[in-house]
Amino acid sequence: MAEVNGGELLARCLAAEGVRFVFGLPSPEIDPFLAALDAHGIRLVPVRHEAAGAHMAEGLYKTTGQVAVVIGNPGPGSANLLAGVITARHEGVPLLAITSQHRLGIVYPSRRPRFRGRTNSTSIGPR
Repeated sequence: MAEVNGGELLARCLAAEGVRFVFGLPSPEIDPFLAALDAHGIRLVPVRHEAAGAHMAEGLYKTTGQVAVVIGNPGPGSANLLAGVITARHEGVPLLAITSQHRLGIVYPSRRPRFRGRTNSTSIGPR
């Protein structure tokens, strides 16, 4: 049996539900998912800001009745989705927002407090 990664499995599930568009910014954390989209007839629509992706997904539903997916990158990218997700919720628009996170063992191998890759010598916490 062939090995299936999480991105492939997610793309299969979305295709089975009739999703045809995913709005968002590419990032290394979701590369396996993005690589699997085309094989399942799902188109990635790249955006310049995550909130724009959420608003575009809302617009797709309002014009065609198709539910779309919006993806958020780790950290601030996921927070940027909130404006569009809240608007869609207020308007009664179904929207699926998927966020990702860093793989801690690879991106942050040190347990020292860090913010965007910098060590803060005045930070509070375990060293």
